[in-house]
Amino acid sequence: MTTAPKTYPTAQRRKALPDMELRFPPLPRTVHQVSALIAEQAEIPDTARLIDIVNQDPVMVASILKRINSAFFGMRQPVGDVDKAVRLLGFLEVCNIVLASAMMKLRSVVKSRTQERLFETIMQASVGTAAYALELTTFLELPNREIAFTSGMLHATGRLVLLHNRPNDYERLSKGGPPGTLPSPESERVCFGVDHMALGGLALEHWHLPAAVAEVARSYLTPGHIRDPDLRAIALAVSVAASATEQLCLNPKKVNLRFEAKTALRILARNSPHTTNELVDLIEAGREKVTGYMSAMVYSR
Repeated sequence: MTTAPKTYPTAQRRKALPDMELRFPPLPRTVHQVSALIAEQAEIPDTARLIDIVNQDPVMVASILKRINSAFFGMRQPVGDVDKAVRLLGFLEVCNIVLASAMMKLRSVVKSRTQERLFETIMQASVGTAAYALELTTFLELPNREIAFTSGMLHATGRLVLLHNRPNDYERLSKGGPPGTLPSPESERVCFGVDHMALGGLALEHWHLPAAVAEVARSYLTPGHIRDPDLRAIALAVSVAASATEQLCLNPKKVNLRFEAKTALRILARNSPHTTNELVDLIEAGREKVTGYMSAMVYSR
């Protein structure tokens, strides 16, 4: 990615929205810290600083130790030291775990059990999209793939903003679709005069998160609007990842269905040495892993 995407001041974007008195939920400090750490894209990752961030939060410590001691890693002896766990897992893996765990703290913005279930669906979609985006961008060796997980994790932030500001209306809107789906941008615009993509970009700017991540959130379903080709490729991957998560992982009744490739995936394939079918196979092969990761992150308390 050669240059940072051009952005407008948050206040200017806000004026372009319908007359809605927005309140942004308080963002956990850890999200700021880890997002900034990833965005630095340092040649030598600042692992010591990451360990300090993890040690500031007992919930993060528990998440990291649970991950390293899971069956997936097959450690012969339990690991109880955070420093060792972080170095075994790797810089980006730990950043991703911390980011996902921190976003789950926004559960406090909802009050009823029904809205909590909607929050969990949004977070499942976010975690699944982040995991698939990382898989795709790594496989395709895309530039700046370090921000793929962050972009996937935060792509649905606007949904949380709507749930925070208009909980009853967003709950009703979510009930209108098939099981395992979330409201479409079109239905959001009809109901609220704005969609989650515009609100997501605005929220991430409000929280002073990396401009590139805000741009992906704003344009992941319309990536052609992004001028920077490297960032556009990340947005395409997030778009594919979001579609794969919805099709394969959110509705257990669709367990036997094959992933249906859409335009974003075909564009990704066209700009890579891989075919559309190869990318579909990658998505299909990652289904169980991604679903397991979603469950572990969203329902682990």
